[in-house]
Amino acid sequence: MKRIVLILLQYVLSTSYAYTPMINKDVSGKSEISCSDVVEQAHNAIILTLGQSNAANSGGGGYKVRGEVFNIFRGKCYIANDPLLDTTGVKGSVWGRLADRLIDSGIYDKIFIKSIAIGGSPMVSWTQQGVGRIHGNYFQRVVEAVRELDSLDLGVTHILWHQGEQDMSFGTTTEQYKDMFLDMLEGIRRLGVKAPIYVARASFCQGRESSRVIRAQNELIEEYDDIFQGPNTDLINLAKQRIDSGCHFSEIGLDEHALQWSDLIIKNESKN
Repeated sequence: MKRIVLILLQYVLSTSYAYTPMINKDVSGKSEISCSDVVEQAHNAIILTLGQSNAANSGGGGYKVRGEVFNIFRGKCYIANDPLLDTTGVKGSVWGRLADRLIDSGIYDKIFIKSIAIGGSPMVSWTQQGVGRIHGNYFQRVVEAVRELDSLDLGVTHILWHQGEQDMSFGTTTEQYKDMFLDMLEGIRRLGVKAPIYVARASFCQGRESSRVIRAQNELIEEYDDIFQGPNTDLINLAKQRIDSGCHFSEIGLDEHALQWSDLIIKNESKN
């Protein structure tokens, strides 16, 4: 706790302006489905996704799901076509692509996605204490998302975390990143969520990366039984796979991103 407070203080003192994230709340053009008609407990995955822009709607193009994939927003179910609701950005996302792959594999019949990622958010904003300057306390979004899903009788089965590019630019150390991540995870467990959390290795943006952030993510995966390996998206960095100065994924990059997520999740599920 003491180290988390010191990190928060350091972050507040180094920032000087507030940031209001532009969260996609536009349901016009969205197809709403009665949740009661599609919620069944057998063979469903309920996926909570969080992190920064590459966990939001910042990819190239858009994607229309083929299978029974639903986006949860304000207690309602929508067909999970891009852009996803309740997260930032209005372009493409990896999550609909991933969901279709998981359904195609046969391990799930239906998938419900609750995406709460905030573009540009640092690790510190997802801690239980949060931070009051530039980015606020986004852990409250986790609390609200879990309550929303519980109200629909949709207990989280997977947590997918993709974040680290902002902490590359901040110069976050390995120990700082781990302390903050574990603080967030402790809070999630206190909410009664027992689902495994999959951690992507991510730090690459504008031709730069952070060995300290990647080391933190690798050590978290190696040291904790409830933290599982997500893709190393720093390696998805061919010119054709990236857009926006290399920070976000093109449609080709999103397809590879989804493939790597699905391969790792399916591999882990097959062990159980």
